[in-house]
Amino acid sequence: MRTLRSLTCGRFVHGISVLFTGTLISSVCSFVTQLVLTHSLTVAEFGRIAALLAAINLVTPLASAGVNWSLLQAFGREGWGAVRWLRPSAMLVGIATCLASLIVAGYALRADIGGTGVGTLVLVTSIPILVGQVAVELASCRFQLEGRYERLATWQTTMQTGRLAAAAGVAVSEYSPAEVKLAVTGSGRAEKSQVEQAVARELALESGIPPDAADALAIALCHLQTFRLRALLAAAEMRRPAPSVRAR
Repeated sequence: MRTLRSLTCGRFVHGISVLFTGTLISSVCSFVTQLVLTHSLTVAEFGRIAALLAAINLVTPLASAGVNWSLLQAFGREGWGAVRWLRPSAMLVGIATCLASLIVAGYALRADIGGTGVGTLVLVTSIPILVGQVAVELASCRFQLEGRYERLATWQTTMQTGRLAAAAGVAVSEYSPAEVKLAVTGSGRAEKSQVEQAVARELALESGIPPDAADALAIALCHLQTFRLRALLAAAEMRRPAPSVRAR
């Protein structure tokens, strides 16, 4: 009896430790995601993304249709005989997920979230994020029933790591050759030699920079100027006074 109690206690401690680790990893990924987005986007872009993610979180319970908790109760009452409810539950979740996806897409179009390149990327990934959250909830229900805490923790961290990967994709910037030339030399039609001279002058380097190195440094300078401009615009937007409302 004592051995059985020790074994049960050990399993309980192991399960709690695994779930705590999964929760900690999810929290860290969520925090890093917010840092990446706030350092890569303007205030308006970050607000649109935050609003869309909030909308996804709101409709996720609708998409899962409460099936996860219903299945937990059904298996608690009927044991493995509740398997008969899996197929109708899957059909209900499919219908509810389609409805929730339409709601998210309608909200995104209404709020004009896809109006920018960043907004378009987020809009395209919003539906997979919604489907992924529903899948995580349903998988969590199954792993809770089976007592497979390692897989439960893994699934719980999947969505946060996916969001972090999406945020890293948002943080990647692309510039055309004309944009780089304009930022470095002031002319989008500058010659390669002019770009090399401008880079050397800006960074106080000796002449004769290798062409590949000059191109890389020019792109870095272009990104730095763009980031500074976005920061200045964001600061100006934050300092802009709110419109006054006159009482009638």
